[in-house]
Amino acid sequence: MKIRKIILFFLSFFIASSFGVNAVSAGPRLYLEPSSGNFSSSGSFEVEIKIDSGQEEIMATDTLLNFDSTKLEIVSVADGGFFEEMQHTINSGLLTIYAYPKQALQTKTGVGVLAKVTFRAVSSGTATASFLCQTGSDSDSNIWTAQGNDVIDCASNGSGSYTLGDSPGTPTSTPVPTSTSTPVPTVAPGGSTATPTSTPVSTSTPTPTNTPGAGAVSTSTPTSSQLPETGVEVPGLILLLGGGLMVLLGLAIAF
Repeated sequence: MKIRKIILFFLSFFIASSFGVNAVSAGPRLYLEPSSGNFSSSGSFEVEIKIDSGQEEIMATDTLLNFDSTKLEIVSVADGGFFEEMQHTINSGLLTIYAYPKQALQTKTGVGVLAKVTFRAVSSGTATASFLCQTGSDSDSNIWTAQGNDVIDCASNGSGSYTLGDSPGTPTSTPVPTSTSTPVPTVAPGGSTATPTSTPVSTSTPTPTNTPGAGAVSTSTPTSSQLPETGVEVPGLILLLGGGLMVLLGLAIAF
């Protein structure tokens, strides 16, 4: 029984010590969301400044955010709604935000968005952002209680690192050569390939005509009626033979 009590005592002490350490380590803090990312070097993006009150009841905050002004510029700063009232200033890579409730001494607890910051990239590379915070200092980032105590845990604050540049590997279009169509010979019935042949075109040669008074000489082609006839006609042949017979008959009578 005694041993069981001793074990339970040490176990309870260990649990209480663990929760006490966790409560101390989870102090009020500031952080960025998103804390990293890849963004276009010619575009803009939004980052939320978030606040976590831890175990404290907080009344106000002073937030000082350093950012790389050679790569980033602030386009706008909007109230995130955690506190009802907010003011801000921007000066040479430093954003300062004062946030507090409408009613005096009104406190808040929990996690929420303190402000929404829109950044614009001004050059390529890696841009960083971090909270200016030093324990025991009142001129940097602070989280105040209603009693006027600065309870921010500087070691728990977050920071940001953003890669700025265009996405690599953007494909470029390559012109595709167009093919020249070649006439495909058609297959004639029977399986033979028909080869196109050229059709001769007749050219008419003008025949000169005889124009009166123009001095042109026309060359006429004689027709069949104008050609001289050749050979002996039948009646002439009969007369010739008859005359010959008559001569022969006369000679016979004479002799």
